[in-house]
Amino acid sequence: MARRGEEERGGTPEDLLRSAVEKALSLGASYAEARYQLDYHEEVSLRNGFPVAGGSSVNSGIAVRVIVNGAMGFASTNRLKQNSVRNAVERAVALARASARLVKRPIEMSEENLGKDKVLVRPRVRFEHVDVQDRVEALRAADQGLLEG
Repeated sequence: MARRGEEERGGTPEDLLRSAVEKALSLGASYAEARYQLDYHEEVSLRNGFPVAGGSSVNSGIAVRVIVNGAMGFASTNRLKQNSVRNAVERAVALARASARLVKRPIEMSEENLGKDKVLVRPRVRFEHVDVQDRVEALRAADQGLLEG
């Protein structure tokens, strides 16, 4: 069962990845891969030792890499909707096809089975658990250290 909001997006990220690879192969790619990336970003800035900006953001997207006629094509989208992912696949395939005319040595992939992986980077202390004042003090100390050279 799809989670709330997944129908509007086109399914889970895994569904979108699977359909991206299937679409690329159906368009003639001899190799296709798709990757989902989710980034959390928090920022605190100083100017002359005083806090001036701060904020946070969450960004995600899907990247597609294909090989067509020995040439590689790449495209990505930050819109997690089926039609946006399909457009990215079509762009990657079109780029690879266009590049194939210029290829002197075609790209060849080994016959080894590729795996599936998930990489999570876990900090010792989560940034959101550090008090804002402590963040500012750490920045001030770093700023002062840079000024002192």
